[in-house]
Amino acid sequence: MRRWRLRANKLRRAIELDPVNAEAHAWLANLRYLEWEFWWAEDRAGALQDAYDLATKAVRLDERNSHCRWVLAVVQITRGEHEQARLHLETGIDLNPNDARTRVIYGWYLACMGHPDRGIEEIEQARRYDPLEEDWMPWMRGIAYYTARHYEEAAAAFSAINDPFNEVRGWLAASLAQAGRIKEAEIMLQKFLEVARHDMVVYPGDRMGDWVEFWQGATLYRNESDFDRLREGLVKAGMRD
Repeated sequence: MRRWRLRANKLRRAIELDPVNAEAHAWLANLRYLEWEFWWAEDRAGALQDAYDLATKAVRLDERNSHCRWVLAVVQITRGEHEQARLHLETGIDLNPNDARTRVIYGWYLACMGHPDRGIEEIEQARRYDPLEEDWMPWMRGIAYYTARHYEEAAAAFSAINDPFNEVRGWLAASLAQAGRIKEAEIMLQKFLEVARHDMVVYPGDRMGDWVEFWQGATLYRNESDFDRLREGLVKAGMRD
């Protein structure tokens, strides 16, 4: 968490020096969004509002920047602005069809909206554009595969991340459990909970009911049935219901 706060401070300084730097606004918006998502902020509502304001300004400063578009889209999904998010993502792809990052986020968006197979197609196309892919991209691919009930593929995607955010460990635990690899899932779930106790401003608790708000914020599923399948995987991994 500390390194991310240092990055945020550097980005704030960059904006002070160059107030029309769209990229700096977009990166800081993304960091504030992550503070909201991972419960790193004491004022989560404030962090999310900052993310929205910064991302909106980033797009206003550079409407042709696909990175600014997808950052704003992610924040909009948390606000239930699904159609606006779709338009920004599709505009970003039109502006830069070979941008793997925007296409991966679009694939994740499609999975969250209940179209995981289409999401997988977009994410795999992005991998063809960028075979090396950035370390966070398998995270989005894993969510799409999990949502499509391809649990072994989801587990492989999450396992490919070298230095994952802790949320990824929860996804991996659920994927392993749904794939029938219960012992591995139990070990991973315990690792997730152990890290969470030190990583989060407020630790929710040890029961599944304590984590509903966290996981609903992490997945942003439009369909409750998709969220129920994630809950099922975590319970199978050993989370007390």
